[in-house]
Amino acid sequence: MKNKIIFIILTLVLYYFNFLGRANGLFVNFVLIGIINFIFTYYLLKINPFKKMGLFLIFFPFLLLTFTICYGLYMKLTMPGILDYIMYLFSTSFGVLIYKSLNKKTIIILYTIVYLLLVYNYSNLMELYYSTKEQNINVNKFVPILNLEDKNGNKVIIKNENKILVIDLWSLSCGNCIKSFPKFEKVKNDFKNDNDIEFISINIYQSKDEIEKSEKIINNYTFKNFYSDKSLFNTLNFNSVPNYMIIGKDNRIKYFGHLNVESYENINNIYKLIENEK
Repeated sequence: MKNKIIFIILTLVLYYFNFLGRANGLFVNFVLIGIINFIFTYYLLKINPFKKMGLFLIFFPFLLLTFTICYGLYMKLTMPGILDYIMYLFSTSFGVLIYKSLNKKTIIILYTIVYLLLVYNYSNLMELYYSTKEQNINVNKFVPILNLEDKNGNKVIIKNENKILVIDLWSLSCGNCIKSFPKFEKVKNDFKNDNDIEFISINIYQSKDEIEKSEKIINNYTFKNFYSDKSLFNTLNFNSVPNYMIIGKDNRIKYFGHLNVESYENINNIYKLIENEK
């Protein structure tokens, strides 16, 4: 009876992280899935009191997640959770392997090494996925005219003037946008002695009532800030914020995507992208 209760509880925990855990954040869930599926799969197989039904319950996430991923791929949907699925396959497979293996120590060491490499490269894996899945169609094209305004409502037209432009696209309702301002400010400060680079942000507002609130936030930073209505989404062919754009000296859009600034973020690292344009 005790094993049955433990089995049911652990299975429910397993289901939570595999089906609902994204509410904790993609990266956090990615890390936890790798730990929980590896340990729980092994232990559930070891104590399985329900025989064939128990095996079905243990591997039910595989059936449902595989169907979901295959459906998403067929429908060409954007699925940031695909990395969780990869981690699920990896950790569950090793959970089965350690259950079957006589040399459990070797399996644990091997799993730990690969698991840590996956966690360390999470940002690179996610960026690789997005860079192949959601390449902005304007990349390598001449930047369209951006009709913006300043905080006082004066019209502003962004001109390249033989400079590299690094642009932060954000909105007031986007918490991640605001949290990323210190990173964007740091990149700007790291290039403060380079007159060939200019950093600006563009706030995309729902209504002009947001401008005053936005100014209170943006005043804490030194990069220039301008405003646009939602028509900018159509102008630049994107639909979500935060997004970051690099315009080269030739007035072509060279990059459109995430703000990757850490040393371990090798794919589309903002520093490297800027240096490539100098």
